[in-house]
Amino acid sequence: GDGKTALKASLGRFSYRDVGVAVDIPSANTPQNVTRSWNDTTFPVGDPRRGNYVPDCDLKNGLANGECGQWNDLNFGQTNVPPSYHRAEDALRGFNKQSYNWQGSISVQRQLAPNMSINVGYFRTTYGGFQAMDNRAVTPADYDPYCITAPVDPKLPSNVSGKQFCGLGDLKPAKFGQVDNLITQASHYGHLSDVWDGFDVIYNLRFGRGGNFQGTFSTGREKVDNCLVIDSPSGLIAGLPPTGGGNANLLPPGGQPSTTNLPNDNRPGFCRFAQPWSGGTGFGFLAVYPLPGSIQVSGIYQNKPGFPIRASYVVSDAEVSRSLGRHLSSCPSQTAPTCSQTVAIDLIPNIPNVNIGSLYGERIKQLDLRFSRIFKFGETRKVQANFDVYNIFNGNTVLNEQTRYTTAANNPWRNVLQIMGGRLVKLGAQVNF
Repeated sequence: GDGKTALKASLGRFSYRDVGVAVDIPSANTPQNVTRSWNDTTFPVGDPRRGNYVPDCDLKNGLANGECGQWNDLNFGQTNVPPSYHRAEDALRGFNKQSYNWQGSISVQRQLAPNMSINVGYFRTTYGGFQAMDNRAVTPADYDPYCITAPVDPKLPSNVSGKQFCGLGDLKPAKFGQVDNLITQASHYGHLSDVWDGFDVIYNLRFGRGGNFQGTFSTGREKVDNCLVIDSPSGLIAGLPPTGGGNANLLPPGGQPSTTNLPNDNRPGFCRFAQPWSGGTGFGFLAVYPLPGSIQVSGIYQNKPGFPIRASYVVSDAEVSRSLGRHLSSCPSQTAPTCSQTVAIDLIPNIPNVNIGSLYGERIKQLDLRFSRIFKFGETRKVQANFDVYNIFNGNTVLNEQTRYTTAANNPWRNVLQIMGGRLVKLGAQVNF
């Protein structure tokens, strides 16, 4: 060519460190804690045990008794029993058997003029080696299906508000608390993929006497398919992609099993989705220019996507039982008139997608400025004085908000939890000697 174009490419494979699992120590695989439900209104009105704020039951008995429900893992505190978690041989040894990712990139840099260049790059990350946790004590047939109806709310997406969510599942009471988890390759249960694609464009320009401008544009999206049926044919929670433990039977890279690993969610649009390009698109610029009097001014502008809006709906046992035909299996008693247990259903999943509702908060826009001047004292000593102004337009964009959705009058959904820091002025100096 003409010596003004550079082509770069790279390809690498990176493994995650699965800490502390090589020897699969049995003592580390036994349950360290359990949970159980407690209903202080189990006994009839007039009984002194009702509403006394004391769990009137034998807490050492793992089965349902008194006001207390059954432990969620009956292996807790037991001796001479197999551990709650087992790792299959293919989860411990072998190439491509542990969590890994392939990262590839290709970019082209071109000189457009003596003082101008542009760089365009494509990046791709493919995740693999997913591990899953299968409770061998239960099968998909051990789950009873039920539906819930989302509240009618104009603030919810039109394809969510008032719509029925079916395909949810609750473990049969006879199977509740039975745990025999096997950690093995997720590929045994079906197809699974997680791929991220992205593009970057960087423009550089030199001008005037020492002026420099750099503009950047980047976009990317993640495509996930984790529609595996392992234990539950549906699930209780919509999850993150496999890289974050999304299909809840899947373990994050290097992750350890915990009680938060709930059944996977195979509702359409929740287990197979592609993040909108707009949700991963940002741009900005950096400019530096010398002014008279040995003063240099520089500025950085950022325009980034807002956070994905979520709605985790807390559903009461009473609402679930209308479709399920019984109390939730975690309730203390299946014959009691009421149960205080709830489940959380993601009306809007963790990562928005075009099927459910691509909702994002306001984009994050921020401009920062710096004025600098260098004072020299002799041949080797100098002081650089800086005057910085952050968030010069004093933006107050919301960075995080409440995701919990209820039908109560004081519904906390979308209450602000965090906003951008206000305008900040800082004086500083750098001394060189």
